[in-house]
Amino acid sequence: MRKVVCAFAFAVNPNALSNACIRRRAREIARNHGTPVLTQPELLGWSNKAFEVLFLSSKHYPAPTLLLARAVVLLAHARGGDEIVVVAAPPHQRRYARDFKIVAEELGIDLSIQFDQELDGLPMKTWFCRDSGNLHTRYSVYWIVREYILRILPDWVYKRVVS
Repeated sequence: MRKVVCAFAFAVNPNALSNACIRRRAREIARNHGTPVLTQPELLGWSNKAFEVLFLSSKHYPAPTLLLARAVVLLAHARGGDEIVVVAAPPHQRRYARDFKIVAEELGIDLSIQFDQELDGLPMKTWFCRDSGNLHTRYSVYWIVREYILRILPDWVYKRVVS
């Protein structure tokens, strides 16, 4: 089984506490598996040697999670990967799980998606902090409302809204 590690930013500020935690954990997993981390520019920090950046053309900034999930699945498949280890903020994981399921079905690609649970025990203030850059990742109430709206949408509507 060939693993591909991907890490997803929670804030647009690369130096936000949330991104620092995700970056640190992704680097640790990549080192253990001898593979680069597929990530987005918002996650790069002081040293990016272990990271391979997904530069995606998108009309949105930051890029939608569905677009990022699609890019990771396509790259993993092209490189012979059959397992994706995802490092993401716990509040983000449910949406990424949905996105990976949608993409796998859409592309007809069978991959094992594993969410790293190491960051789950960190306090919520790690994820929702003032240096985040976006209102919905600064204050949990905005995140909860936004995620609830996205969660109740049927997949076909969700794909149109977030693409």
